[in-house]
Amino acid sequence: MKIFALNTSAYGDSWVEIEINLIPGLPRFSIIGLPDTALKEGVLRIKSALLAHGFEWPKNKEVIINLKPINSKKWNQNIELAILICFLHVTQQIKLKSSFNDDDSLLVLGDLNLMGQTTLSKDICARTFTNWKGKILTGCVLEPVLFDHYVIEHIGQLKNAALSFHKKASLQEIIRRPPSDRFLWTQEEARLISLLALGSFSALLAGVKGAGKTTLVKEVWRLLPAPNEHEFEEIGMQSKQCPEWRPLVFPHHTMPRVSLIGGGVPLKMGEVGRAHGGIMVLDEFLEFKKESIEVLREAMQSEEVEVSRLGQTHKFKTRFQALATTNLCPCGKWSGQEGHFVNCSRSLMTCKSYINRMIGPVMDRFHILWLKPYRIKGDAQTICSDDILRGLEEARAWRAKRPWGDRACNKLLVSEVQGMLTKRWLKDVYVFEGQSERRQQAFWQVARALADLDMVERIGEKHIREAYKWTCLDFGTLL
Repeated sequence: MKIFALNTSAYGDSWVEIEINLIPGLPRFSIIGLPDTALKEGVLRIKSALLAHGFEWPKNKEVIINLKPINSKKWNQNIELAILICFLHVTQQIKLKSSFNDDDSLLVLGDLNLMGQTTLSKDICARTFTNWKGKILTGCVLEPVLFDHYVIEHIGQLKNAALSFHKKASLQEIIRRPPSDRFLWTQEEARLISLLALGSFSALLAGVKGAGKTTLVKEVWRLLPAPNEHEFEEIGMQSKQCPEWRPLVFPHHTMPRVSLIGGGVPLKMGEVGRAHGGIMVLDEFLEFKKESIEVLREAMQSEEVEVSRLGQTHKFKTRFQALATTNLCPCGKWSGQEGHFVNCSRSLMTCKSYINRMIGPVMDRFHILWLKPYRIKGDAQTICSDDILRGLEEARAWRAKRPWGDRACNKLLVSEVQGMLTKRWLKDVYVFEGQSERRQQAFWQVARALADLDMVERIGEKHIREAYKWTCLDFGTLL
């Protein structure tokens, strides 16, 4: 029987095969195959755990432990327990034939303490191991896990040969949608929330300070669709913990570029990687430094970033929904609406330079541009969060049955969307003078999402007009 461990690092996960041989010599453990310092120290934990449960320490024998492949660094987590079980199996102090066959490949997951008790970290619980074809033995499980496994609470249970088998938990047992704060939203706000939650669009929300822009973003996060098994595993691997919902990341505008993209020695993941599968909220977006914004542009465009340190290169997945919020002036009192005047000590030139940051290539990375109204007149009707969620679930169920339902709205091509119009002349109703190709693509993608919200096959005039309002706002007209 071959015994494997999971080697986790910032560069990805890999299988480590453990080989053990006993040769004449001093009674000690020698680990070869590029173990790190913490793994070498783990020999003392292994010895303490063995003696605590009455297992024999080798006499007049040196235990050589080889970790394959030998050309990659091995980290401590999840390897000590595998070494201990492999040692007991080789020295025939335990018999696992009642649970495993001689030709089985056994993956051992878990951590070990001095008294031989085992645990399983939360980030392991969030993985599915669909590419592992053998059997799995884990430490004591404190959280539901997504794979079939055998369990031991302490290594003394290995003497009994019969191990308890646990079926994998369903994703529904782990996923929990964040509770609703039961806010009441205006019709325009509710439409925007539904559009963002259904279409996974990036958006820039501008307006006066304290108007509820960040609260609206959090509501979008709560109403996102539950992750599937593959997405859940990716989120768990990058966040290094067992998540209950999609990530919500709030990088501060003073954060340096390296913290956003990742780096350092040893290599660590940045905020863009932590937000994979969820939402990154860029609060006070115009306060971010230019180099930080450039990093975010790359992550939003390619949905992955490549980081190189000390001759090693690693790619982090960065498929997140970017939602930025900002004020229109440094004091945050100006709404940008005609007839709304405020007392401000700053010069007009300062305010203009502040808005100018929103004009240019950076704006093209956002599908939706929204200027929150300062006052809403004649719109007393409100919609609660639960009603928005019910409408979204109906739209998602309807969309799943459509030919394009397996693709996000922001991934559809312009030619595909234009083939879904009720009338051919609608594709020429707007002239995009001065607009980039990316802005035009966002227009058609948002139009398709609006039709999905209304659960109609064909995109009509109503959706075209509304899409233009959401995507083609020109902040330059405010100057």
